[in-house]
Amino acid sequence: MDKINLSIINDEVSNDIKKAINFCIENKLKFIDIRTINGKNIVNLSEREISELKLNLQQAGILVSGISSPLFKWFQHAESNNNFTEFGVSGTVSDEEKIRMIDKSLQCAIELKAQYLRIFSGLRMQEECDPLFFQKEITLYNRLVNLCRESEIELLIENEPVCNIHSMRDLINFREYVKEDYINILLDIGNLYSCEGEFSKEDLISSLPNISGNIHLKDFSIKKEEFCILGQGDIPYSEILKTFMDNHNKKKIFLTIETHCKDGSLESLNNLKKLLHNLNLQYQ
Repeated sequence: MDKINLSIINDEVSNDIKKAINFCIENKLKFIDIRTINGKNIVNLSEREISELKLNLQQAGILVSGISSPLFKWFQHAESNNNFTEFGVSGTVSDEEKIRMIDKSLQCAIELKAQYLRIFSGLRMQEECDPLFFQKEITLYNRLVNLCRESEIELLIENEPVCNIHSMRDLINFREYVKEDYINILLDIGNLYSCEGEFSKEDLISSLPNISGNIHLKDFSIKKEEFCILGQGDIPYSEILKTFMDNHNKKKIFLTIETHCKDGSLESLNNLKKLLHNLNLQYQ
């Protein structure tokens, strides 16, 4: 049985990286995901800020599970009138800025020795997934794939409600959209529930060939239509994780707490540990 690696996203604990690191130490976590530092997105960090971040992590003995970048959470055309902005990054950016963000994300992943780099599938303009987005952005995707392959960093697309890859159907049909086999899916179960509610065990198993060993965990209340602390929502995580562990073939497993709730990381983490203990699954 695989030993599961637990992780958290740093800015959900605190914008102060030292406080997030202390949280990991106090809760015996070896890994952390990096998204923003002091409110500044990872793609906008200076050389000095990256070096300081690296030093703080090294001194604490904390490893980076992933870089939660904003890459491809943008519109294809820079002239889009949409004012979407998230974590300090606009969804309307020039091709030159896209390349800059790609190169900066890779630099951070390499400098911090991240296991993987999280990206997205383009902000969607329609209800269904638009496969043309991937064709039209193929030059940028290929640039990133080549850089990640050279650096041996796993490249993962997260399913996201506002992006093209967002539904269970998209996960199952992933290879119809993304031909490059170096790109796989970072499964966010809470995002699936927020988009379409429950999904079947059979559908989850059908999607597994496209899914990496990295999963983001947050709970969702269907009645309230909002994310909540893990264990307080409607997602049957015990059944889902058992199905995943019984049917996957991944070498490494990372379960990362992402609550979207203020001060919800600790309770979510403790609830996850109890759940894994009840399933007789080892973790670190």
